[in-house]
Amino acid sequence: AGFYAGTRAVLAAARKGQVKGTLGIVADQIETPAKLEKAVETALGTHVQDIITETWDDAERAIQYLRAESAGRATFLPLETLRAPEPLQPADSAGLVGVASRLVKAPARLAPVLDLLLGRTLVAQDMKAARALYRQMRGSFQIVTLDGELIRSTGAITGGVESRKPQGLLSRQRERTELEAAIRKFAGQQSALDADLHAIAGDEQTARAQITHNQQDLQALAGREANARASLAAVQRQMDKKTQESGSYGLGFPSIHHYRAIISEIQEFAVL
Repeated sequence: AGFYAGTRAVLAAARKGQVKGTLGIVADQIETPAKLEKAVETALGTHVQDIITETWDDAERAIQYLRAESAGRATFLPLETLRAPEPLQPADSAGLVGVASRLVKAPARLAPVLDLLLGRTLVAQDMKAARALYRQMRGSFQIVTLDGELIRSTGAITGGVESRKPQGLLSRQRERTELEAAIRKFAGQQSALDADLHAIAGDEQTARAQITHNQQDLQALAGREANARASLAAVQRQMDKKTQESGSYGLGFPSIHHYRAIISEIQEFAVL
């Protein structure tokens, strides 16, 4: 979204392997602090969509692809043939933020790209600081403010507000990087939570096995208790039966209680 037709076509072809040697567009290759995004994107202008290639031949093949497909136009920056001018080296001045090429980050091999596109751009705090810088500078340069006003070495000034302007490519790139970092962070947290859940599931399985074992022990104990109660009841019935039988042995026969009393007396006599 927001790309020129030719840029979009080359990037799509590169993803499919139909175009070789492309490193991506400028917006995807530089890292810009959030507070400088408007200034840097203003300074880059349409160059924010320039396509960086390894060689001249890579750029030429991409152009041939665009012609063959009638897919539009694009600007290419072959690393092997770029001729960047010397970057500005301004004296310290009130309201000067710095040289734009030194305020952004990119892989070291892309230094020629930064110097070409941003090496002669100064970033100023506001229009007052930009005007003071303009009076000091000579040669070819441009000054951009944090709010996006642009002053060229010719004296031309561009500023104002664009209604319904879509989000800039640099801010979209930063947000995408931040979102990818957040996704990686949450993925790590999810992995940790999955490990905890797996450990909890293992503990739960162990606990369930222990509960099952305890229930089996309880059932065994209940069975033993039932058997003991049954045995005790049987013995009690036998004793009751014997007691009844001993009391029904005809007149004149002493009962079993009589014999128990005699045995008790004998035991007491023995103790004495």
